[in-house]
Amino acid sequence: MWRERLRSLGAAAILLSWLCADVVHATIFGPDDRAYVTPARGSAFSPVGLVGRGLLIERYATGTLIDDCDVLTSQHIFSSQASPVGGRLKFTAGLGTPDQMSSEGTVVAAGGREKYPSTSERYEKVAHDWILVRLDKCLGARFGYAFLKAWPRGVNDLSHLQSLGYPIDRNRLKGLTLDPSCEARGVYALVWLNDCAALPGSSGGPLFRLSTSKDGKSHMEIYAMQTAGFGKGANTSFWAANANQATPVAMILPYIKRYLR
Repeated sequence: MWRERLRSLGAAAILLSWLCADVVHATIFGPDDRAYVTPARGSAFSPVGLVGRGLLIERYATGTLIDDCDVLTSQHIFSSQASPVGGRLKFTAGLGTPDQMSSEGTVVAAGGREKYPSTSERYEKVAHDWILVRLDKCLGARFGYAFLKAWPRGVNDLSHLQSLGYPIDRNRLKGLTLDPSCEARGVYALVWLNDCAALPGSSGGPLFRLSTSKDGKSHMEIYAMQTAGFGKGANTSFWAANANQATPVAMILPYIKRYLR
């Protein structure tokens, strides 16, 4: 009897951890064309990993290595109203691959999302919904890291974005989930309204483009970080009121430059 009860409590805890993760609702605009891509070391997507917090009840998000030792993700993986600076998280790169590695880390900088509790300040909250995590064991040299872009080069960049993450409805061990083609529909100083697929677990995931270096290798250039979704369901028609919301890199970069290596 006690074993069954323990199993039930465990299942409930896991379910709660998924539901508490990040983006409030499931939002997929148009047909669901998401695909699995490998986070294996050496791939263009290997800097993106899973961020976890907690023991019995875990909260999950997506995070990205942006230098050898630092990961960028969403602040709302912490549910308290206080600053998360000094808080601890775990980052896993190469999830489900032979190269999988994890490291604990400490939050060294935060956007200050907790300072904007008013519903009238939701865009301010989005703009400040980020944290920088310094890993105990640096993984960027092994898995690579993404480049932060403060502003797109032109309209073409906004209409040919991709997004990446570990959403609740997909098997994480099969790989990262890529939305291969999405757009920034409204570009503002505090928030980017977008139609990139977002579900719980997607928060902290990058909105990016792939660029090719002189040596022929592809690398990620991140323009924004997915933060919030307010629509419901798949095959949803886009309109501004149900747009997914992303924190622009331009809002984050001035605060974290001094931490980057």
